[in-house]
Amino acid sequence: MTTQLKRATAKPDELLLDMENPRFGLSHAKSQDDALEMLVRNAKLKELWDSINSQGWINFEPLVALNKKVDRKWVVIEGNRRVAAIQTLLEPDRLPPALAKRVPAMSLKARDTIEKLDILLVENRHDADSFIGFKHVNGPASWGSLAKAKFAQSMFQRSVGGGKEPEKALLAVQEALGDTNSTSIVRMLMAYKVFEQAIENDFISNEKIEDGVTGFSHLYTMMPNPASRQFIGLGEMAISAAAIRDNPVPPESLFNLDFLIGWLFGNNTAEKVIKSQGTDRPRLQKVLAHVSARATLIATGDLMTSVAEIGLDVDDWRNRLIKLEKQAKVLSTDLFDLQGDLEQDVVSDALKRARAAERACNSIVRSLDGEGVQDLFGKV
Repeated sequence: MTTQLKRATAKPDELLLDMENPRFGLSHAKSQDDALEMLVRNAKLKELWDSINSQGWINFEPLVALNKKVDRKWVVIEGNRRVAAIQTLLEPDRLPPALAKRVPAMSLKARDTIEKLDILLVENRHDADSFIGFKHVNGPASWGSLAKAKFAQSMFQRSVGGGKEPEKALLAVQEALGDTNSTSIVRMLMAYKVFEQAIENDFISNEKIEDGVTGFSHLYTMMPNPASRQFIGLGEMAISAAAIRDNPVPPESLFNLDFLIGWLFGNNTAEKVIKSQGTDRPRLQKVLAHVSARATLIATGDLMTSVAEIGLDVDDWRNRLIKLEKQAKVLSTDLFDLQGDLEQDVVSDALKRARAAERACNSIVRSLDGEGVQDLFGKV
């Protein structure tokens, strides 16, 4: 059933910022002014200030607020950046002096356009889930992976708390977000629960959560891997909606969770080893599946030493070959543009290196095209 949204207008001072907003750390704010300060520091309001000052406020997209007032004001659950931009233009002295200096003087044209703001009123957060979910999770104003997961988790919990079975709650989240892959949502929800548990156990600092460098997607992409799940006590079986719960990592596996969070994000227990998701994450997954290599990583913190203990890696070798092929094509294309600029000594050196690369590549071709390989796999 489609949610009916009521329309209304409100003055800027009749609006409250959403202290449950998954972005910019507003859930840690102690007051509206504190939340306003966080948004000025982290939400890049300059472009909004400049736009409002030059063009005035344009109601191209209404704010979304809860219909039930708090202290005679509406809580805006969609449009907090815009509300913060307007409120700081009107009252920059609500900010600490150093931040207040960033706020430009408000033009008369802008002031005349923000006396009344269009808002859509919803009875509860659930009614706004589809709109906010599509816009920020799969739509044009995309959130980062951690904010997406927090929103999806909140929606899932509200559905389960409302009496829905986990699988049905999962489908409701899936429909609202416009995501056709329920498996990816389950992984996201589980990763968020694991992340919450890591925060509660002080395995990751608030600073890293708020400054956006946590790379939550690293943890999310570890969830499909059986060895990764088993390492933190989630078992080898694929994750189901019924498994989404608070504190999913059992107490006896918290030691391992501490290390995993360190390897992914960096913490007091372990240095970050994931520099590239495409190559380092698969390496870490292979190490977690190998008892001896895993012990080496815990002891040394050196991912490459741990990988070497497992032995040569076929996937890693093939990935390097793919990169070699791509780089060779780029070099060939670039040479066409650079030929007129090359000095003789550069040509001689480049020719020597190209011939050395050619010999190495010919050796690979001969090895792969040899009789032993052909006997195993047939003519390629």
